Amino acid sequence: MKKSFVLMAAAALLIAMPSCKKDPKKPDEGTKPQEEVARVLETFENGGILGWTGSDGAQFKIVDNPKKSGINTSDKVGEYTTAANQWDFVWTSGFGDTEKTFEDSNYIPLDFSKEGYIIKVQCLAPAAGMPIYCKLEGMGVGQIENKSVKTTKANEWEELEFDFEPLGVVDGKYKNFVFCVDAGGETAGTIVYLDNVRQVKGE
Repeated sequence: MKKSFVLMAAAALLIAMPSCKKDPKKPDEGTKPQEEVARVLETFENGGILGWTGSDGAQFKIVDNPKKSGINTSDKVGEYTTAANQWDFVWTSGFGDTEKTFEDSNYIPLDFSKEGYIIKVQCLAPAAGMPIYCKLEGMGVGQIENKSVKTTKANEWEELEFDFEPLGVVDGKYKNFVFCVDAGGETAGTIVYLDNVRQVKGE
């Protein structure tokens, strides 16, 4: 009888003890993903932050997001329509003009050492393998060009990254961005959407 009582008490104690197993629904402390620290350069909401102009036949305008899904549920995006020229492009006017005040959001120069060397842009393209080219144009410095990054998805939003750290960029010297969609191609009428351009630090 005494032995049975001891066994029953032990069983009750085990039931009452809190489980040491990890709750699969709750991530471990210290493993939470870090929030991105970014300077937002363009979102296209409320008319946009920068002025965007199509050149060499390319057309650019702010439109409703054609596919609110995945990483991008924004209301507005930039629509780039290609021309039948190899290097038709769009550029941002006045960006980084040091003659303007620092408080004017259109004219704050890029501070790479403080805010990061990586430019990220969300892209919705009709095909994978399409080269997207990004360039910085400077004041008192040479044009800084980054090799094109190819899209990896068709008709889905994805994030493209352009790393300018190896290219010798100088803080506070760049006037505008240039984006070239389907770089080197000669197909007219291809539509690619761009959104949420940010300057971020690498991991």
